[in-house]
Amino acid sequence: MLSSVANIKSRKPTTLVLMLLFLFLTACDSKDHRSDDPDMRCWDRQEAFVYAAYYGDLAKMKALFAEGVDINASTGAEGHETHPSLILAAGEGHLDVVKFLLDNGADVNVRGRDGYTSLMSAAWSGHKEIVKLLIGKGADVNAITSERGSVLAIASAKPHPEVIEILKQAGAKK
Repeated sequence: MLSSVANIKSRKPTTLVLMLLFLFLTACDSKDHRSDDPDMRCWDRQEAFVYAAYYGDLAKMKALFAEGVDINASTGAEGHETHPSLILAAGEGHLDVVKFLLDNGADVNVRGRDGYTSLMSAAWSGHKEIVKLLIGKGADVNAITSERGSVLAIASAKPHPEVIEILKQAGAKK
């Protein structure tokens, strides 16, 4: 079918563009790979969920969650995942999104590809209310990442004195 549209053996950029377009349209034809939301017609629902968490779009997250999206969704292909939605929402300061994720079973100690946790992300960004919430839900205050060390070390790098104090009161050690 594709060979009638383009010469596959050709190395012209046009052939590649047509092949990719064909594959994209074929993939988006399946209900499993798109959202009912016309703004995200061909988005992968998992990735759309993660981006909604990053941008604090709680309404879109709720709609996608109702469609069956994994609450611990990450961006990227399997084996190449980056940050789960909770880590991104915590780092961006979206308290309502963090609450929604935790209330619906998100793993409070989930790690991104680089080993970061949601508590590390919130501490780095200085979001003290989110830090308190995550600690209250059981976040590991002594989690360590090979890149930047402990949660306390990460919070101290900015520095965020109120976050540092909250972490120390919760038992965080350097």
